[in-house]
Amino acid sequence: MTRPFADIRVIADDYGLGAGHDAVMRRLLGTGAIDAVSVLVETCTEVSAAALRAIAASRPCIGLHLNFTYAPPGRARRPDRTLLLARSLLGLNSDLVEARIATQKARFLELFGRPPDFIDGHEHCHAFPSIRPAVLRAAAADGLPVRSMVPLLPPADIKARVIARLGHDMQRAAERHGVRTNWRFGGVLPLPTPETAIAALEIDLAVARQAAPAAPGEIWFMVHPGDAEDPLQIPGHPPVLRTLETKALERLRSGRRGGPVPPYFDPLRLASPGA
Repeated sequence: MTRPFADIRVIADDYGLGAGHDAVMRRLLGTGAIDAVSVLVETCTEVSAAALRAIAASRPCIGLHLNFTYAPPGRARRPDRTLLLARSLLGLNSDLVEARIATQKARFLELFGRPPDFIDGHEHCHAFPSIRPAVLRAAAADGLPVRSMVPLLPPADIKARVIARLGHDMQRAAERHGVRTNWRFGGVLPLPTPETAIAALEIDLAVARQAAPAAPGEIWFMVHPGDAEDPLQIPGHPPVLRTLETKALERLRSGRRGGPVPPYFDPLRLASPGA
């Protein structure tokens, strides 16, 4: 659905990872510091699901965070994102994709009693080439939007370029399937340097606020708030960054004010679909 201007939706990934993270995200939802959460259903407990249902009953804010790479405690090891992407480029994931999606959708229904409000993927795996078609079929069946990762600004490094390429491909494929997506995306941060990551988050939010009045659709922001002391953490994501993101989101809640917009930013010339 085309909107007259962009809504900026701040979506926290990895709900269900651990009780400490979940409590932080529910608090941020309650104060309006975030707009939605995306749920790792394989690790989400009945207790965490019930607590989320209680505060989300009046608005659509619970998504399905499809997972193909993170192995919950006690589960068999899974391929990392690099291996999964390589296999996907070769078309080698079809044997597991349909079953994994069906199982995780069914678990979401068990936990929340209804389909999700949107679909995305842990480490953007939902947009990998041999996974994307099955995700779009699943989304189309329930009339759900799917996250695309078309960035607001030109990608700054190789990782961001890969994510942007996947986002552009997802957006075009979603249009062919009649599936809604967000117009632009933010939240790809330099994970190894938490303080730099927070500065980048604030700049991205400032860019979104400047672009929103002229934008034709929603801008979705991926964030990962949580508790650095929670015993369950995602490998490669510094625990301290979750706490720093939590504090930044609380600070930015009023007006979602971020850092200064980069001087090179022109809201009429956002990241090109060919980036």
